[in-house]
Amino acid sequence: MPYGRILRWQGASKANTSRVISVNGGNRWRCFWSAPPDPCCRTQPVATRCCGTLHGMEASWRSGARFTSASACRRESAWRRSFSNRAWTAQGVLEANAVGFCQWLRTNWKLLNHLSPTPIEAWNQTSQAPYCAAYLSVLATKYGSFIPALSEHNAGGTNVGRALINGEHLGAHDVRARYLLGSKLARDLRALPGREYEDVYHSYGPRSYLYAEMVFGNTLNVSRLIASTPQESVHAMRTPRAMSLAHIVKRTGLAAAEVQRFNPALVARVQADGTLYLPYYVSGFGPDVAFWHRPPSPSYLAVLDDFMRLEPGAEQWDDPAFAPVLADFRRRFRNTNTEEGAVMDTVLAYVMDQAYTSSRRTLLSAFRRDEQVQRLIEHGVRELDVLRARRPAVAAAMF
Repeated sequence: MPYGRILRWQGASKANTSRVISVNGGNRWRCFWSAPPDPCCRTQPVATRCCGTLHGMEASWRSGARFTSASACRRESAWRRSFSNRAWTAQGVLEANAVGFCQWLRTNWKLLNHLSPTPIEAWNQTSQAPYCAAYLSVLATKYGSFIPALSEHNAGGTNVGRALINGEHLGAHDVRARYLLGSKLARDLRALPGREYEDVYHSYGPRSYLYAEMVFGNTLNVSRLIASTPQESVHAMRTPRAMSLAHIVKRTGLAAAEVQRFNPALVARVQADGTLYLPYYVSGFGPDVAFWHRPPSPSYLAVLDDFMRLEPGAEQWDDPAFAPVLADFRRRFRNTNTEEGAVMDTVLAYVMDQAYTSSRRTLLSAFRRDEQVQRLIEHGVRELDVLRARRPAVAAAMF
């Protein structure tokens, strides 16, 4: 297969439902995910660092770095500790108005805030972390793999859907092979002169192709950041009423700049039912909602385990007939009466809104049936194979 540079995994082992990992100082961060049902990669306790060596990625991964869905949780918690626990005030906004290290657009955060039972301050990095983790959890369960899940976070569900359809046209069957084959085809066709194949790749570009690889590769950088940077604990309180910055400073004795370091969105006051982040818990500021400092409740773990066992399949999940299944999980997460359950409820509502109120399903259905697209794929594969066959001869002629 000309685009068959597929990731291979070794050492798949017995499943385990552990979703809690230890972090500095005995604190605990709850993973929102375990491995989705995937014959190639099974969840294990984080300490085992299974389930395989990734082949076919960049040289840093060829050296033997190992990762799983558990290490994806480790990555997200590492981001949280490295960025949020230090309460970095960097407010990364790209040219597309993407906010913070999650890089969701402002419109996405506005929708999440509308769906959430409590206000979400997108400029607070610590606020972003659980929603990013939950979103990747849902997408990884939907696809049965973190690779297309990460790509959807970057490129959108329609682009990922087209890549999956292209991979299927090329003969791939499982979701990982379909995505990797289809995305490589889109990247290679986009690199050709002109725009003859634009109907195949649309807005899917090189950055979309490399996004998952970049994230996995950055786990090594995050590990180095954690090892080289002093880590600080972050506590969270749900304020029952609006609270001024001056009152917080007076009550804690912290400098205003230090309070704002933990709360980059805070200018003059925290709104009612908002979340206040500090280096320690203050009971007078509201109930403790720092769920990462305590073990998960059995009720939450039971719902999460059932959710992760849902059958993956992007086409099935995007079908409105699947909506009652997700709606029932929203209800179950909400009824756990936990902070992380509320996050999962909110994110599932967001995912359902994207799937069932957008034109994605209609666009992908038309793309799958488009005979012109199929002819372009076949023609593009032949053109790329011809170019590939010429390259060794060209290289030999240069010496």
